[in-house]
Amino acid sequence: MQELYERCLTGPWITSGLDVQYKLRRWERDTFLVQNGELIFECTRSTGDWLHNFEAWVKPYKRQPINWYAHAGFVKLWKSVRDEVAKYYKDIHRIAGYSQGSALAQLAAEDYYFTTGNAIDAVGFGCPRVFWMSNDYVRRSQEKTKLVMIENDIVTHVPFAIWGYKHVGTPMLLPRTSMLWSAKAHYPDNYREGLRVIGAEYAN
Repeated sequence: MQELYERCLTGPWITSGLDVQYKLRRWERDTFLVQNGELIFECTRSTGDWLHNFEAWVKPYKRQPINWYAHAGFVKLWKSVRDEVAKYYKDIHRIAGYSQGSALAQLAAEDYYFTTGNAIDAVGFGCPRVFWMSNDYVRRSQEKTKLVMIENDIVTHVPFAIWGYKHVGTPMLLPRTSMLWSAKAHYPDNYREGLRVIGAEYAN
């Protein structure tokens, strides 16, 4: 998990759509040369990214067979790269991201599920809430999603639950950095330390 997190922090990245950065990591395994890979989205970097982070919820697609809603800013970013990214679905076995990148990873996991009929392993580090009033379909699309969060990381508490936003996926909570919500808890070094502590606990 620590190695995956580091891969979420470093490029090189492909920039596309509304200034979305992503990368595809491929490798071969076994004697059958089976292609495998990870689709990884970068975190918030630009002013435009931050503006998208503060938008409200929206129905992602006009002709959805099942109605569901998500954060409008993340949906806008995702849809700007969806067609380009979807062509890699056959080559990947995991989707991941940190911060805004984890929100895009969850939307990509939903689209992967809609396209293939299978849930995919997804990992979101420091993930904000993406889905609004989630339903069974959304939960099925995220049944292999892990949300790695520091308990007092304020980014993981927005948009606020009182507005109807929900985390969807299996939470993996890292130790608090303090008793209060904090933007500093979202810093990469705090996630590195939390993952190190959790990794040591699992090893014992």
